[in-house]
Amino acid sequence: MQNTSLLTNRIGQDQSQLIKVARVVCIIFMMTTHIWPGSDRILAASQPFAIEAFFVLVVDSLGRASVPLLSLISGLLIVHSFDRRHAIAVMKTKPATLLVPMIVWSIPVVLLLFVEQRVRGETGLAPDTLMEWLNSFFALTASPANGPLHFLREIFIMSCYAWLVLTIYRRSPKISYLVMFGIFLLEQMPSGFLLFRNQIATFYLVGMALALAGQARWTPGWPLVLSLLAFFIITSLFDLPTQTKDNFFAFRFFEHVPRIAMSLLMWRLAYELVMRNSRITGWLSWLEPHIFTIFCSHAITIKFFGGVAHVLKWSESDPWYILIFLVQIPICLIVGIIASKILTPLPWLRGKMTREKKAYPSGAI
Repeated sequence: MQNTSLLTNRIGQDQSQLIKVARVVCIIFMMTTHIWPGSDRILAASQPFAIEAFFVLVVDSLGRASVPLLSLISGLLIVHSFDRRHAIAVMKTKPATLLVPMIVWSIPVVLLLFVEQRVRGETGLAPDTLMEWLNSFFALTASPANGPLHFLREIFIMSCYAWLVLTIYRRSPKISYLVMFGIFLLEQMPSGFLLFRNQIATFYLVGMALALAGQARWTPGWPLVLSLLAFFIITSLFDLPTQTKDNFFAFRFFEHVPRIAMSLLMWRLAYELVMRNSRITGWLSWLEPHIFTIFCSHAITIKFFGGVAHVLKWSESDPWYILIFLVQIPICLIVGIIASKILTPLPWLRGKMTREKKAYPSGAI
């Protein structure tokens, strides 16, 4: 049964290039939600209207839609991986490429938290109890110390779900879709089931469904993207997520609307970049081999930057804060690229299994 093909339409070279560009775009926008002093404070700060609108677009909309799109891409890729390789061979790589980086890249953050706690003379910043220590590295019940890397934990769990679903699919596709729907419902519970973020499950399962339906090369057209953007604007104007908070399913639906609209917008924009083959596309493609390390290291870089900002008494309400915000992005990219080159002898810290070649994609990250 293992040799039964899962795909009727495999990812081609153009789609592979699209995925590479999209994951770089996603991770750059994702970083904006972690830029010092954090998205909540940035969005709540008093700034001129144009700057506030910029932050809403970049941080609150595109930034927060990055994880859903990365999840969708991961769902596409996991089906492709299981189609090409034996399930056990695929799953054997997951701890090394997903969990080990989460654990190791959380060590510097924990050290910095102890330094910050000592410098500020505060308590509660660094892990103290046994559970806090376990969560700091293994993310058992809360995000790891390196907060953004909770995504690696979520993708690991979704990979295990995928193993179950695709094993069943080889025997009964109809039952496998029922199992996928069951997983979707489980993870939509208010506190989740195994995941911290229900939208990761939603988009990952959609990616799997697209691949299994022979739509691995699907790209959203502009009519669909613009229609979803219009619907998103309407739901925002009427504040429908808040209005429907007492209706569980309606609330979950409207909660997903902005992520669907903005993630498909980024997917389409990445497609346009690849089709135009511009200098920007070339730069993003050059950045792609380093993007996993940039993803893993950016919280550490921002932690250092936050220390400098604290000493200099900078604030998100400063009139020049937009410059402080923007400068952090190239700093994170440069530090991540340098770290990636230094860590070439340690491929497992860069999301790879060997130095010679990249492991077959296990996810968008």
